[in-house]
Amino acid sequence: MLPSAQTKNVSVFIVEDSPIVVERLENIIKDLPSIKLAGKAATIESALMGINMTHPTAVILDIHLKDDAPDHNGIDLIQILRKSSPNLVIIMLTNMSSSKYKEKCLQLGANFFLDKSIDFTNIADILESLTY
Repeated sequence: MLPSAQTKNVSVFIVEDSPIVVERLENIIKDLPSIKLAGKAATIESALMGINMTHPTAVILDIHLKDDAPDHNGIDLIQILRKSSPNLVIIMLTNMSSSKYKEKCLQLGANFFLDKSIDFTNIADILESLTY
């Protein structure tokens, strides 16, 4: 008899200001038995507090959060998270899908960069890949 694959539980923190997108992400996560929602935030400040308290495996992050200061955004958060949590998986999920944003996010340490309009369904596959 072959040993079964060893899976680990993965926790995800959502940083997104659109309630509709948050709801879609929550529905994806609840359908994945090895994935749990660690928390959610709509601003960089509340995201930092929540991430520091919950220590998630991954963060799903939007670039633009409407309630944040005009001089801060999700790209800034990538840099902060890379310094404080180098093993954290950062999944950018954004409408800001131009190649300049993608290059910048990946250069700063995002692991994945997905366009909300076409790549939303890839979230489940990415999260499940983290369980092995």
